[in-house]
Amino acid sequence: MVGADLPDGVPRASNILTFPDLDPARHADVLASASLALTLARDDERRIGWCPSPRLFLAAACGAAIVADQWEGLDSFFEPGREILVAAQTDDVTTAMMLPRNHLTDLGRRARKRVLAEHSAERRVQELRSILDLKGSGGDD
Repeated sequence: MVGADLPDGVPRASNILTFPDLDPARHADVLASASLALTLARDDERRIGWCPSPRLFLAAACGAAIVADQWEGLDSFFEPGREILVAAQTDDVTTAMMLPRNHLTDLGRRARKRVLAEHSAERRVQELRSILDLKGSGGDD
């Protein structure tokens, strides 16, 4: 786990590496080498919904297989079961950890493909330009 703001009560185990103060420049290397990345939305992100953490997109861009907690809107960014795994309880994470390595590799590959195609900075610029062009041409307000 990476981050100085790890939630209280997050279990620590010998098979889970923690990096509370990892240099952000190294995050991509750690994610790319992980068999499975657990991404948890902060309480405020979960409450708001439709507000994914940049960490989720970074993990996907690195090709990491991801297991995430459920929050409103998640399925509009990634397809659960195909591009990302969703955990509602501890057993869901345990099950994800037992999946065959090739299944996790395929999951990470599909998440990477999706994030690069739909969630890159270039794609967001294209979307913004499209919205602004529509507004400038007298489209719906």
